[in-house]
Amino acid sequence: MIRVSRFGAHLWKIGAPYYSGALRDCAKSVPGMRWEGAENAWYGYADAVDSVYRRLEAKGANLNRGELPTGPEKLETGSLLVSYKDLRDYQ
Repeated sequence: MIRVSRFGAHLWKIGAPYYSGALRDCAKSVPGMRWEGAENAWYGYADAVDSVYRRLEAKGANLNRGELPTGPEKLETGSLLVSYKDLRDYQ
């Protein structure tokens, strides 16, 4: 099962205890995702991990979303002003 969990204060990770070609391909196709070999997982901000999750879901992968936020209103932005207008599909 591919799982999502926190990776530090503002980052999330998505990984599996086994090799997943679908996970690797989806994660490599989303800007902002990075490989962490020690964790055997890909990590990034919530919006990038959510994009990988949705791509895997469309492929029928066995997934566990964990506590990953589901929409832009739930993403942590701190005191940074953010505009959601004209976002790309992976943001």
